[in-house]
Amino acid sequence: MKDIEAQLEDQFSFFDLHKSRLKCLCRLVFALLETRTVNLSRLSLCFSTEVKLESSYRRIQRFFSQLTFPFDQLSLFIWNHFQGEESGALALDRTNWKFGKTHINILMLSLCFDGYSVPLMWKVLRDKRGNSSQEERILLLQRFVSIIKPDHIPLLLADRELIVLK
Repeated sequence: MKDIEAQLEDQFSFFDLHKSRLKCLCRLVFALLETRTVNLSRLSLCFSTEVKLESSYRRIQRFFSQLTFPFDQLSLFIWNHFQGEESGALALDRTNWKFGKTHINILMLSLCFDGYSVPLMWKVLRDKRGNSSQEERILLLQRFVSIIKPDHIPLLLADRELIVLK
């Protein structure tokens, strides 16, 4: 397990995180795979048994509360690891659901391959329940194109609401 953890740390080293945050990120990845949940209490069960369970739980809380995660670097990391996929395509879509009385509306750009979709970039559409605007779609795509050359994008899929003209 230590070898796999070291390999994952090596893969994630380009994130330019402090060593302790990098280790925590790697442990979180393994915990997510093992538990198949995002419940922090359950994830903390997969952390080291050398410390109290409460300490692992608090470590995960601190990780999320104190870290500004480099999402653009993560998008580049994901793209580079799946760049050779023949069935790869980008999908631009908006999703809307309610959490209690709160509407959650997100414009998402994902990488699709082999029946899976991996989020690359997104924009939370605050105080909106309807469609995204043309400007919001263009800004999200421009952000992506700023890190990935447009000629490396094989296909962009979107439904009719997501027309981007400019």
